[in-house]
Amino acid sequence: MQERKTYNGVTLPLKRHRTSVSVEHTPSSWFYRDLGKQAFRAEIHQSGKAKAFWFFASLNAELVSQDEKPLISDIFSTGDKEKWKLILWPNKTPGSSALYLQLEIDPQRQSYRRTASVRFRLWITKGQNFECVSDTSLVENFGFPKLDTGCNNFIDHEKYLHLLQSPAIIEITVTTLSPHEDSKYFTGYVGIINEGMTCYVNSLLQTLFFLTSFRRAVYLMPTSVDDVDRLPLSLQLIFYHLQFADSPASARDLLMSFGWNANQFHVQHDIQEFNCVLSDALDKRMKGTLSEGFYSKIFMGKIQNLILCKDIDVKSTRIESFSELQLNVKGCKDIYESLDKYIEAEVLIGENQYDAGVFGKQDAQKLVSFESLPSVLQLQLKRFEYTPHNESMQKINDRFEFYEEIDLSKYIDSKDPHIYRLFSILVHTGSITGGHYYAYISPNLDNNWYKFNDVSVDQALPSQALEANYGGETIEFEVGDIEKLSEYSINSDRSAYMLVYINMAKKDSVLEDIGQVPLHMSIVVESEKKRKAEEEKHKAEMNQKIEISLVAADMILGWDKPGISPPDNPLYPGVSFSKSSINRYKMKIPKHFRGRDLRISLSSHIQGEYRLWIFTPGYRNWEFKELKLSDVLEQELKNKALFIDVENEKSIFRLENTSWKFVNTIDLSTESSQETEMIEELMELQTPSHAKAIVVFKWYDWNWGNPKLTLFKIVTLTSTANMSQIKSSLYESWNGKLPESTCNMILYLEKCKIADLKNKDILNNIHVYKYRDNYELTISKRGTFGVRHVMVDNGDSFVGEIPPENPPENYMDAKKYIMSVCDEVTVNCIYYNKLNETSQKSFGAEFLARNGKNTSFCMQSKLSFTFSQFVNQLIGVLAIDDLVTVEQIQLYILKPGFSTPTLISISEEENKNKKNSIGSTLCSVLETSNTILFDILSPHTSYFRNTLV
Repeated sequence: MQERKTYNGVTLPLKRHRTSVSVEHTPSSWFYRDLGKQAFRAEIHQSGKAKAFWFFASLNAELVSQDEKPLISDIFSTGDKEKWKLILWPNKTPGSSALYLQLEIDPQRQSYRRTASVRFRLWITKGQNFECVSDTSLVENFGFPKLDTGCNNFIDHEKYLHLLQSPAIIEITVTTLSPHEDSKYFTGYVGIINEGMTCYVNSLLQTLFFLTSFRRAVYLMPTSVDDVDRLPLSLQLIFYHLQFADSPASARDLLMSFGWNANQFHVQHDIQEFNCVLSDALDKRMKGTLSEGFYSKIFMGKIQNLILCKDIDVKSTRIESFSELQLNVKGCKDIYESLDKYIEAEVLIGENQYDAGVFGKQDAQKLVSFESLPSVLQLQLKRFEYTPHNESMQKINDRFEFYEEIDLSKYIDSKDPHIYRLFSILVHTGSITGGHYYAYISPNLDNNWYKFNDVSVDQALPSQALEANYGGETIEFEVGDIEKLSEYSINSDRSAYMLVYINMAKKDSVLEDIGQVPLHMSIVVESEKKRKAEEEKHKAEMNQKIEISLVAADMILGWDKPGISPPDNPLYPGVSFSKSSINRYKMKIPKHFRGRDLRISLSSHIQGEYRLWIFTPGYRNWEFKELKLSDVLEQELKNKALFIDVENEKSIFRLENTSWKFVNTIDLSTESSQETEMIEELMELQTPSHAKAIVVFKWYDWNWGNPKLTLFKIVTLTSTANMSQIKSSLYESWNGKLPESTCNMILYLEKCKIADLKNKDILNNIHVYKYRDNYELTISKRGTFGVRHVMVDNGDSFVGEIPPENPPENYMDAKKYIMSVCDEVTVNCIYYNKLNETSQKSFGAEFLARNGKNTSFCMQSKLSFTFSQFVNQLIGVLAIDDLVTVEQIQLYILKPGFSTPTLISISEEENKNKKNSIGSTLCSVLETSNTILFDILSPHTSYFRNTLV
């Protein structure tokens, strides 16, 4: 039998091992000439997947000599501690060899299951290279009784057996899928649901949960389901769920207790930021309870800052408390070098001289030392840095080593040992613009690690928890070179971001036995379950209904703005349509209702014929569309309302205080089914003529500088009408008499929709017709259309005006007035500090603070303004004209679904040349929001993203 060989520290297996030994990744070259007849090598990637290479000097000889006995590889592991081995059957089926992957499972765990994605590849020698001749991928569920999976026809003897006298390699990649619903069974622990982008919250909460003394202190806080401040209760409920439930917990209530809404769940914040907010909130709420002072007891340490003047005998000492340390990554090999740098003496000279009071500025030396270290030491690794050339942040992926155990005795003047053991590793994967957080935790400090990735909890090898998260480059291997496995390095995008260590001398008190949960906790949990059940029941009932808005003539007569109703848009101050009880009637209907069902329901209030029109509330594009009997209301009425066009303008609503009520109510529940059928038949007969259109009449009065626009009538037009008749009718309806022949009345057609949707010019839906202009009408794209025809759509508005004979300079006609109302908006301006989550200083933030300027304010502006005009207005409102230039201002918008603001190109010329440009006016970016973010760049910044014209 061949002796076992060793090469570069890698033990090479013999050709057939019945008792296998696990092989771990060693980043050393693998030269085939040194491997003998057969060898096996496995490595675990950062992601936890395993890749193994099974080398054969002559696979042909192995297959022939084995007869019916299988070849078995060494055992290898994936990052989650699962153990695997390969089984190669020489003659599993006639004419072919089979390859199987088998999962090693404890026979006592008969119900154990694991899903994995597997890729088998066969490489054979062809000339001076290896060539892949077999490549199979599959996904399999492993468990009793099926412990293996594979390919029966992995090697076709007729095709390849004669070629296998030269070296060949079997390559396998195994990627296990993390458990979700079964995490409790696999590990004994459960995860936390990601509510949007709340993975950073979940990682921290899991870490805090396993600090059992902290969990107990949280349990001891007095709470009630009726508490207005629900933060303590929410945290208690999460911890209780993690301890006793079999399903993932939810942090939604906890986040809402901070005042967050659902939109903020989709904005990723920083772990450090959230940790500070949570710790401050808990420390305050623990006061006056049995847990008072606990947070400080285990998390707080003290630092002494000592300043020694060089030329005079003056020194300054200040003691500060800390709950975490921020350690440099860049330029530091490991955690010890970073700690050394943290306490490194700093020389205060030049512009950074020390202010020694009456002695003035002095050269000095600043020394930092630790007065005390906490039981639980939280270390924030500075993985993000500010780059001055473009005033942006970037992630530092440099390799930074940390250790399972560290000795901090040399950093503190104390006789007591300060040996700390690694308890939790919070990891960030991705870049500065987007990424993901998860945590590795060793709950008992026994080197047994678990990966907590939102709802999934899985076991992890110590190397996966530590070495795989050092950052920097990682070495991987691939088949290709005829002499050895090819090495290649890849940059890692995953690295440890926060480390939590526990002082081993305090281990028993920090990780104390949780014991019995306080009795009041069980009572609170049961009360909360009942409250939640009732809430869910009510929500389920409400989810079966939707609220719709009904509008009738009674509600719009007298309307004095563009369109027929107020908009639902924060750009326009005042009461919005959906929040107004004056402009609409709110009605709840079942979700399944169609147009037919609604008409039956409304027939209990409305006598005679009527038509229902769907429209969008607002100053522009309120386009009318007739409701069909088959329309599903939940779909058709989203962000829309219904206008009821009643025959003979009958009033169907009456105003009581500030709410509308139906004038008539008939109980249809007592009607017979025969009467219901008659209603349906009547509705079928009510299909309107296509030659009619419902429009509104308005009158505009310049009123010598106090313009007034009034909607005073709803009219049904026919296609036989012309513009002269409409002018006469409108004039007579408003003035009570027909116009004289010398009347110089102007008629405006305010279209309910913009024909060219790509053109967002707010003027292009208003048309002017002088008194002698006369056109035929074409109703809603039906009938003939010619040069002397005017297209009229349902919902259009005709506005009449008699201009003054000698108009003054400030005269504004109806078109300009309507345009000005649409154009003038309120913009919410917010300063955007790109460096807020870092320790870097922002020029803009310091500038605004130094000059006493607000970082958030509302500003009256215009949709028609270019971005350049808006920037000039912004500078004027801030009153910083003499302090900054327009080139220093950057504008941003936060697009729906994005967590990072998008920079607006301010140059109009640049916008013209850009494909898919967002446009060059405010109108192009303020469709769904009234907020614009701004930043102020340093005047010394050489790189500007803006080029203003």
